[in-house]
Amino acid sequence: VILLDLPGFFLVLGSMAPTTIALIWGLRRAGVALRAASALHPFEHRLIPYLGMALLGLVVILTQLAFLLREFMPDTELLDQSMGALTSSTAGILFVVVLGPFLEELLFRGLILRGFLLNYSWLKGLVLSSLVFAGFHVMPSQLLPTFVVGLFVGWLYIRTRSLWPSVLVHWFYNGLLVFLQLSGGSETEPSEKPETIPSAVVLGAVMALVLALWRIQRLPEAGTARRSRKTRRGSRHLIE
Repeated sequence: VILLDLPGFFLVLGSMAPTTIALIWGLRRAGVALRAASALHPFEHRLIPYLGMALLGLVVILTQLAFLLREFMPDTELLDQSMGALTSSTAGILFVVVLGPFLEELLFRGLILRGFLLNYSWLKGLVLSSLVFAGFHVMPSQLLPTFVVGLFVGWLYIRTRSLWPSVLVHWFYNGLLVFLQLSGGSETEPSEKPETIPSAVVLGAVMALVLALWRIQRLPEAGTARRSRKTRRGSRHLIE
């Protein structure tokens, strides 16, 4: 992996441009300050282990789904090539793992989901923002995984009223994808790659995900140690 080459530099800029432009335009259009959209409030730190558990379960489930749908998705080779090009330099890896997810969370949770919650129920806002998030990634093979991830990180944003849990999950999710990309790499022939994940592993992943979601739901909201707990009455009370 090299630090940065000229084609890699333009590839990173080209990948970053749509999210950045959409974020700037959306903030100006909505008249929302970046500070309000960022919502980087403190959250319950006991949440972190359960975020990791949920994320691992989610990655296993989505990977299995990708194996099952691979033959029906003609763009999977193009997706692999795009990811390979981005992860061929250190700057590209930093964009995919750190900067890209942070910008996307500002846009899709901090701005778009925030706006939907002001006008719709939390469930409708969550689904709509996740659909926009999935559609933004364009490639058919990415639609379902990004929609599911969007539902999860959007629910975390609603549950914690902070963007940090969503950012952390997005960072580690993309980090795992990059790790799998680099570790699989070109050393493994397509015929040697596993075509499925053992059922016991998938079942364990489902149980881990359900358990993690249950535990996250039971944890107190961020800031309850410093202020009285308030009953959430409608979507406007889900945002600080």
